[in-house]
Amino acid sequence: MSASSATAVSASPPAAGRLAAGAGLALALAPLAMALASRSLPAVLAAALLLGAGSAWLSDAPGPMRRAWWTSARRGAALAFAGLLALLGLSAARAGFAGYGEATFCAALAAAAVLVLPPVLPRWTMAALAAGMIAALGLIAYELSTGLAARHALGLRPNSFIFNRPVVVCVLLLWPVGLALMGGPPRHRALGLALAATVVAVAGLSESGSATFGLAIGAAAAAFAFAAPRLAVRLAMVATIAGFALAPVAGAVADRLLPERVHQAYAESNTRARIEIWRDFGATIPFAPVLGHGFNITRAMADHPVAGQVPPERARLLGAGHPHNAVLQVWVELGAAGALAALAGCLAVLGVIGRTSRRGVALRLAAYATIFSIAYVSHGAWQGWWIAAIGLVAVLFRSGAPSGAGEMR
Repeated sequence: MSASSATAVSASPPAAGRLAAGAGLALALAPLAMALASRSLPAVLAAALLLGAGSAWLSDAPGPMRRAWWTSARRGAALAFAGLLALLGLSAARAGFAGYGEATFCAALAAAAVLVLPPVLPRWTMAALAAGMIAALGLIAYELSTGLAARHALGLRPNSFIFNRPVVVCVLLLWPVGLALMGGPPRHRALGLALAATVVAVAGLSESGSATFGLAIGAAAAAFAFAAPRLAVRLAMVATIAGFALAPVAGAVADRLLPERVHQAYAESNTRARIEIWRDFGATIPFAPVLGHGFNITRAMADHPVAGQVPPERARLLGAGHPHNAVLQVWVELGAAGALAALAGCLAVLGVIGRTSRRGVALRLAAYATIFSIAYVSHGAWQGWWIAAIGLVAVLFRSGAPSGAGEMR
């Protein structure tokens, strides 16, 4: 938290301080809530936002933050994503509003949290969140190593894959929390190292291949950015453009390039089936290349008329629920128009990242690379918990680390 933010909180009335503490505690409990109920993050973030908004109302803390946030670079990102949301609305009006409320509510929730929470969260929020992450990951490790003993005892669904979501969230949060703790006193740095070790260990123990993949990509991005921050941002932009450009043919490209050892290493993640899903959904794009087939239509693509237009061998997995590739999902549902809007937003975010210090670039770029890589191989684009997780990452980067203003060195 910046000095001005800390001063605003410390000078607040007692009620504002208590509300701010409640917001910090809600965020600290978010990982544990996800471990117990894997879709609970939007509700937790909403609770933190309400408490934080109450604190801000009493202390008038958000005013300077709003003025500092609306810089030219961040304005570009905000306008690009606003354009994408507008396109979502038009597409939903054409294809139906199933899932639209969840996606737009969580996007609005995330945006409001980024504006309101950073100046009011207490200093101890990051350390408490790290402790909450370690507790949640410890619970997950216990469950996975004992064959879900607690879930069996409580009569809950004994499905180990339900822990994939909280593990992914902890992987995402590692970067902003780690940035805050590494810049603190020795005990915070020790906590940061313990957190990193726990995240790596439990991600490897879990069934989430996307979590380990995203963690590896993020770590590589951080290492490269520490050595050459400007070049790393430029390469990330090139990789993002390539990812969007290749998404319609991602299945064919992956089928040709991925060696057998990769399929064997990620056998639990069903990489072969995932590639076939990409190929099947990619085959539908030429039938609606500009505006796509409609928002969230991929949830029932097997029943869409286009399923009868593609070659039969490319219609077998259109009932998968979504393409398991968020960029491909944007192409299928929103066409080239949606892909360009999303790409513009991603490039604007990278522009914001490039304005920070060397350490700021490294860990922010690690978070971006982790999010993009996981989105590219895994979750549906409009899932509420996923949107809320990205919003929480943005909140924490603005709350728990120095502003990073100044040129990269």
